[in-house]
Amino acid sequence: MTRSSGRGWALAGRAVGAPAGFAGAVVVTRALTQQGRGTFVLAQLAATAIATALSGVGTALVGHARDNDAAWRATSRAAIAVTGVIATVCAVPVAFGLLSWQPHLRTGVCLIAAAAPLLALTQSCTVLVLAGGDLRSWGQVVAAQNGLPVAGLAVAAAVHRSFTALAAGWVAGQLLSTSAAVVTSRAVWSRATDDERVHDLPGLARRAGLVGAANAVSLANYRIDVALLATLRGVRAAAVYSLAVALAELVWIPSSTWAASLVARLRTDGPDEAARRTARVVRGTVVLSVATGAVGFALAAWLISPIFGAAYHHALAPLAVLLCGTIAFAPASVLAQYLTISLGRPGATLRAALLAATTTAVLTLVLVPLWGATGAAVATSLGYAAGVAVGVQRSATLGVVHKRDLVPQTGDVRELVRSVSRRHAR
Repeated sequence: MTRSSGRGWALAGRAVGAPAGFAGAVVVTRALTQQGRGTFVLAQLAATAIATALSGVGTALVGHARDNDAAWRATSRAAIAVTGVIATVCAVPVAFGLLSWQPHLRTGVCLIAAAAPLLALTQSCTVLVLAGGDLRSWGQVVAAQNGLPVAGLAVAAAVHRSFTALAAGWVAGQLLSTSAAVVTSRAVWSRATDDERVHDLPGLARRAGLVGAANAVSLANYRIDVALLATLRGVRAAAVYSLAVALAELVWIPSSTWAASLVARLRTDGPDEAARRTARVVRGTVVLSVATGAVGFALAAWLISPIFGAAYHHALAPLAVLLCGTIAFAPASVLAQYLTISLGRPGATLRAALLAATTTAVLTLVLVPLWGATGAAVATSLGYAAGVAVGVQRSATLGVVHKRDLVPQTGDVRELVRSVSRRHAR
């Protein structure tokens, strides 16, 4: 299998996420009452938050014990097991908290809380698949992770439209996707033998905690503008704006897929080669994001009103602003991987995420009363720009990446055109 075909599978896996999320929202909305829907979404968010906080384990493992493959395998097996235990422990108070609010939904809430360790294991194992350089398998696992829970929801809704049935279907889908991730990553953990010693588990825990915190802050940053807009301008304004957010974030699908292919290389590259490779991928993601954003905005201007209704035409102005921010932020995941895997400095990634989230929150509070949804878009874009600026600065300061090497050139555009032409010819 060629690397390009692996990227095709990876891109397909990531592309499943957006329609799957929309389909899941439709199923839940049609099957449950407003109260049940709110509880279901809160329980899902709680399980996802726990998994996100623990998601740093996989990324930290990629850069761990790079010069000792046997120790890396043993540490990976131990860390994945500990991740599942911690996620299970964290899910217990979440379940009790939700049950105190909705005691009559006992079975469904407990089922969704039980999905926290499944989500955490899936994320950790998925990153280990990337560390092995198998983009095709990674794309398949990501597609399963996005699609199977929604398929479970649909089947459950067809059988019985109740909170417990939908919770059971969603968890069953999560169980299947976790099984796929664990089996696919077995090349790492199954070769570990009992005489291989775990390497520097406290150091791994520290790095995993920093990466997990950065991921959790970033997750909050992606939605804080919508929450504040709903508070300041009402749910209707937030609904229109959320469409602009969802469309703008589609820009990240091809660029993040390209960035994912960097993980395995960074684990084995030396400092100079890692810096050159990172700079090339950063330039490529910017060019690719600009092209994707331009095409996406043109399609959105043409299709939003016919598909979603005339009221959603007002999403175009914030969408145009948000695209500037998402394009600028596209290299952030590449820089985060370089800082965490190559340089072993996940704290820099956390600081960048904190600055981005703080900038977004403060500016949203200031600009939404003045400009509404467009103000939220400006605040978010400036937050993204601040975060990526910190990533660039720390990469240049701590590593051997030169800032001028991160600026796209004409040759990067030509390379992208040639790559697309070759793929189209096949």
